[in-house]
Amino acid sequence: MEVFGPAIIAALANAMVTGAGQEAGRVSVGPLAALLRRMGRGRRADGDDAPPPEPSDDPARMLRLAEAIVERARDDEEIAALLRRFAREETPERLATIEPSYASFVNREEAIAQVRELVAEAPERPRLLLIVGEAGIGKSALAVRLARELDDLLPGDQLHVDLRGHATGEALTPSAAATDLLYKLGSYPGTVGPRFAEQRALLQARLRGNRALVILDNAESPEQVDQLVVGGPGSLFVVTTRHRMPGLVGKYGARVLLLGPLADAHVETLLVEDGRVDPGALAAPEARELVRRCGGHPARVWDIVAQLAHGERLEEIARAEAGGASWPDAVERRYRALGPAAARLHRLLGQLPPVVQGAGPVAALCGLADEAEAQDLLDELAGRRLVEVSRPEGPRRYRQTMEAHRHAATLADPDADAAVERWLAWCLATAVEAEVSVMRGRWYVGAAARAQARREPVHSRKRALDLLLTERAVLVAAVRTAAERERFALVWQLCEAMWGLHLRRGFHEDCLRTHALGIGAALAVGDSRALARMRVQRGFSLLALGQLDAAEADFRAAFAAERDDHPRGRATALESLGLLRLRQRRFDDALDLFHEALTFAERAGDPRALALLAHHVGRARYGAGAYPEALRQLDAALAEMRALPTPDRYNEARVLTSLGEARLAAGDHAGARGPLDAALEIMADEEGALIQEAAIVELRARCEDDAERRRALWRRARQVHKTTGDTVGEERVLALLMEEEPGAGEGR
Repeated sequence: MEVFGPAIIAALANAMVTGAGQEAGRVSVGPLAALLRRMGRGRRADGDDAPPPEPSDDPARMLRLAEAIVERARDDEEIAALLRRFAREETPERLATIEPSYASFVNREEAIAQVRELVAEAPERPRLLLIVGEAGIGKSALAVRLARELDDLLPGDQLHVDLRGHATGEALTPSAAATDLLYKLGSYPGTVGPRFAEQRALLQARLRGNRALVILDNAESPEQVDQLVVGGPGSLFVVTTRHRMPGLVGKYGARVLLLGPLADAHVETLLVEDGRVDPGALAAPEARELVRRCGGHPARVWDIVAQLAHGERLEEIARAEAGGASWPDAVERRYRALGPAAARLHRLLGQLPPVVQGAGPVAALCGLADEAEAQDLLDELAGRRLVEVSRPEGPRRYRQTMEAHRHAATLADPDADAAVERWLAWCLATAVEAEVSVMRGRWYVGAAARAQARREPVHSRKRALDLLLTERAVLVAAVRTAAERERFALVWQLCEAMWGLHLRRGFHEDCLRTHALGIGAALAVGDSRALARMRVQRGFSLLALGQLDAAEADFRAAFAAERDDHPRGRATALESLGLLRLRQRRFDDALDLFHEALTFAERAGDPRALALLAHHVGRARYGAGAYPEALRQLDAALAEMRALPTPDRYNEARVLTSLGEARLAAGDHAGARGPLDAALEIMADEEGALIQEAAIVELRARCEDDAERRRALWRRARQVHKTTGDTVGEERVLALLMEEEPGAGEGR
């Protein structure tokens, strides 16, 4: 069973609106036209072509048609294949891979033929290919080429994740890599669990039958790769590495491609095709010697091609390289060829971790007001092969190559300290603006976040989360950089500003790493409020990861760190510990903690905190089975939530949901319907609340007496689960639907 997420539905609907009236067969609407023709054929029982559905300028109509196409893809492999092709052509961020290193491709035909043979086989488990070779030999370029060459055999998703195994301190854990792959597959925020076992199971479900190609780039160890090889027998995992990894060969029967140097004839071909060198010029003795000295190493060929692209002549390059005992320092030569501003950027990037980033943080690093100027400088570095270009969601992003980073780190720049401070300030400001937009109404310790929280949100919740996700690696690197520079106040403020991302998108391992530095920074400056904040936030990630004892230790330490003059912080620590007790189903203990937290929240005079705690008290009473008391408490909590000076519609809906659930548990089906309907109405308007909507629809179905309306609600819940990619929820609801509606599972 394959699930296409909401991004594909939206893109398909948008393409049908914008494609209405466009000439059929154009590249931009080719996959769309094929999809519509296939849908038309499917409408006729006799197999003859029927008129395909027509695109129109009615967005609502096209959204319904897009949902119908996605639904049909579940049991029609031809439509599924066309939809996957549409996804790759119309939403290219789904193939978030590195760009090919050069336009031409030589001396790899045998390797590609071997891989095609491997793919043509049909083992009972996913196939694994190891591309092994030294740095710069073209492993990633071959992997990217395979995505094009195998498109006919592997029509499913094409995914790429850089494991960063060779970058000190940057290597991705299997959990981080799995999370990255799941979001590229369209998983909805909140459906990716915090534990690797859950992530692996979801990845297995999403890739089952997909016939996908997954590139796991720059793997350093078998442990980075082993548990990521999931999916059905149709998929292929391509691992690029400098090591042979015999354990993976034994476990998975992996095919190993040893990538060696190019022959001199192939070097000449690249120089002719990529460098636009006249073939006759290669007959000169200096040129032949230059080709020989390349040693078949693609990185050296690319270096020459880059020089040619900047107007240098082949004979000049050959004369400059002649006579040395070894290949000269290519990075130094490329650096010297840069303009002054680009050379300065090269030096400044050496002061930071080699992390993927875009024009925004780089403009701050250079002190530029215009991001377009930073983009031009990055493109100049890319032209000299001093940065790598990647294509994740959104604009182009760049990372200094490891060789360039080692070179740049040795160079002094008088602006280095000020530049890093500007970069850190950009990171904090960006994270704070996004965090406050995501976690509206929350209180903060950091001065920048407190000031931002008093203003109108800068971003929508979705835009804020997307921004935090895009800059996640930059922000994690900023925490580490600030810690190394002993900018301790910045360390914990950056941590506080990343918590919405950790909490909402499930990057709990990131949280454990960053907040360990945040705790150390708060201790270093003796800031007890910051220390308590770091402990509480890390405690929630530990709680999500199932490390309950460690979470409890953090919550208790947070309460101990808070002084009596900060009742809001003490209330939060006790509230957090109470939520842990709810998780443990120790309802009486949870009640005691929530009541104690209420005394501090009353001293703080925070009406939102009081309303949230009133809700928690009602949940604890309901969990203990004290339904009359729970209902009275939840009614009071709802009144408090609705009386807030700044409305909190999301938490109002949460209280309504608890109220409906408690009434349903008490046997009052009629009384449960009103709160649940009101909660659904609010959640329908809440951005990014589809997961909560699905849970409420399920509750609403359970208290519906009319059989037809109940089945309609089950179908609605199933559709929402499909949209979010929650396969477990979908199967659960389908089982309930089949109990009442025989045949509901047909055409799954």
